Amino acid sequence: MRFRHDRLTIRETWRYQMNVASRERIATMDIMLPAADSILMVLKDLRWRPGQTPASVRLTSLKGPSDPAQRDAHHLRRRLGAVNRQLNFLHTSDEPIDVIRELSVLCPAERRELVKARIRSGHDASAELRETFAEIEQSVPAHDLDLEKSWERLAESKAPAGFLARERSQGRDIKAEEVITAARHPSADHRDLWDLISIMTHTVECNTPGVGRIFPNIELSAWESGPADGNPALT
Repeated sequence: MRFRHDRLTIRETWRYQMNVASRERIATMDIMLPAADSILMVLKDLRWRPGQTPASVRLTSLKGPSDPAQRDAHHLRRRLGAVNRQLNFLHTSDEPIDVIRELSVLCPAERRELVKARIRSGHDASAELRETFAEIEQSVPAHDLDLEKSWERLAESKAPAGFLARERSQGRDIKAEEVITAARHPSADHRDLWDLISIMTHTVECNTPGVGRIFPNIELSAWESGPADGNPALT
């Protein structure tokens, strides 16, 4: 399903991580995620058997950490060329309850019924998916997502972001909140958007120091070592 995030879907999709997110990170998400369409996919784990680890948990393990330094060669985010903690190209529902919750957040009622019918029938949407990916790729301007090159291009802009870039080239330290303000400015140039997104995602402090998640991450190992009823060991 092709869709575009808004402030509500952003806050509800990441409801249980938002309490640790810095204000700058949330502001960056509000600018970045509505900048292009996303695709919601429902995947089937062909290896799964009753009593085994749920598909969502295994996929989340394969996805890899948000921190690029912690990603290994087999992680999907690394294989997709994810740039930094925020421009990571991939979100997964962490466990079965999140699958249900996020489908309800992102899908209107009629779409949920279609998803349910397709799951039950084993519908293969591969052809539709490839077509939709191609359409989105054509709709988004190509960009290198390189931090220094983004600053260099912005230095030519007549918008407020250009002023910041020129100040930076003279040695001034530019704070993340200044970049966010420039991106939101009424005089912002839409042609600067992806340079600004590149800079913001590279430079914002993602989490608020000293604050923990509402619920801890449930790791793959917790499901694999959990009790016989298939629930994870919450220790």
